[in-house]
Amino acid sequence: MKRALRENAKLPYPHLITIFMEHFQVPTESHPISELKLKQKIGCEVVASFGYMQNDEGEWVPKGNAPHPPLQQAQHEEGQDDEQGSSSTTLNNVINRIEQLQTFVATRFDAFETRFDALETRFGNMDMVITTRFDALQSHVGNIEQQLQHLQSASGNNPQT
Repeated sequence: MKRALRENAKLPYPHLITIFMEHFQVPTESHPISELKLKQKIGCEVVASFGYMQNDEGEWVPKGNAPHPPLQQAQHEEGQDDEQGSSSTTLNNVINRIEQLQTFVATRFDAFETRFDALETRFGNMDMVITTRFDALQSHVGNIEQQLQHLQSASGNNPQT
């Protein structure tokens, strides 16, 4: 699989990819041709991961063996939908979901930014309040020290250390 991640690397399982593309009528610029090689054997776990299971006759069928629903009469009449194919519709759905996700994430980030700004303002205000209170306490302590010195000098008693 590491080879498939390299630049201009061949895709793994080209025959299966070709079969899936043909099954879902994915348009390609050229006709996808892939020869099956003996080295391209695939285990049953891999095929099962694609959503297939083996029936009693040993054939691989989609899980649940749900047949494709017949096309409705309205779909037959619409020529544009047939021309674009299901891959175009799927691509549009994916793009719409990505745009919805982008909008959702942008909204969330805006909400977080607003909350962080509010917290920053609160912390700034708290810093100012704490600084003001600390300065007031320091001033009161200074006044008390001066009053103690005045009382000591007035009574003539010097503190014993």
